[in-house]
Amino acid sequence: MRNLDIVDYVINSELEKIASVVDQCSDKTKTAYVPSYEEELQRAPKDFALILHDSKGEDLRKFAMYNSELTELNMAFLVTNMTTLPEEIVKTAATNLTCAAKRFKLDVPEDLQKYASTKYTTRIVNTDEIDEKAFHEKTAKAKCKPESTKHALHGKYPINNKKEIEKAAAWFERNVNRLSIDEIDEFVTNMNSVEAPIEKYAELSKTAFSENFYNHLNIRKAQLRDNDEDGAELYNDLLRRADEIGVEKCAYVLEVIDKELGLDEYYGSVIPNAYESTYGVVKTAGVKIGSKLVTTDMIKKANPEDLSVLLGNDVTKELRGPEGLAVLESLPTPIKLELAELL
Repeated sequence: MRNLDIVDYVINSELEKIASVVDQCSDKTKTAYVPSYEEELQRAPKDFALILHDSKGEDLRKFAMYNSELTELNMAFLVTNMTTLPEEIVKTAATNLTCAAKRFKLDVPEDLQKYASTKYTTRIVNTDEIDEKAFHEKTAKAKCKPESTKHALHGKYPINNKKEIEKAAAWFERNVNRLSIDEIDEFVTNMNSVEAPIEKYAELSKTAFSENFYNHLNIRKAQLRDNDEDGAELYNDLLRRADEIGVEKCAYVLEVIDKELGLDEYYGSVIPNAYESTYGVVKTAGVKIGSKLVTTDMIKKANPEDLSVLLGNDVTKELRGPEGLAVLESLPTPIKLELAELL
């Protein structure tokens, strides 16, 4: 029998798989105690979502659900494996796990919603009675589906659909201050590639210093011990050399200094991480209309005929001229809003 629940993966030392699944669970569940196979044998059948019974009369207890942490873990592992398991196993395990989830006030994963139940069902699935034809058809269908090809970080955290993107973004929000600059950059770049930018980082550029860079360094110095003149000098030296070494290198140097002085422990609370502290927004000349920044390039790329319908030929000519932004700024708000929709 293949790995089914968290205990199976622990027994078989599938550490990478465990890490990828557990990473998406709640903080409480991430540190949960996982029982051994022998410990599970001491539990009552009702503590499990599934009991596999074979022709030899042997019973295998799977998907423990006697506390909230194991229930959440085993729902996550069931979601991971459900496309490659017989429907009889999926339905039985999912029905009982979702019922337990309601008891523990846990959110039910979207993939298990159709099985969600307020009542427990029989836990026993006789392996000899599994519909083999239906199972083969299910696995064949699953193989025909394109495999996930896009991930947010290190080949983990798939981002191939809305649900995966939302889950990856939520993980990033919880863990960003434990990531290195390179990891943040990889995550942000990959999210941008699927048009799901991380709002806080979407506009940050490696070519512009944060307008608060100086203040961020001063706050760091304030966290040092009074007699740590050497630590303060590291930040002072970085500030003096900032323009010379450039934005990107400054970010990496700041990260090294923070770690050396132990200030990375304050990321996200007292100080922003090195990425946020260093990188800033490249300011582009333009006119803000609602939430949209209209630039000269955008006006020049617009269809002149569309602009003329809205503004007339004379205003369109002025708008596309050297004083275009000033002309745009002078237009009535309703016209500007219509114009912004055209661009």
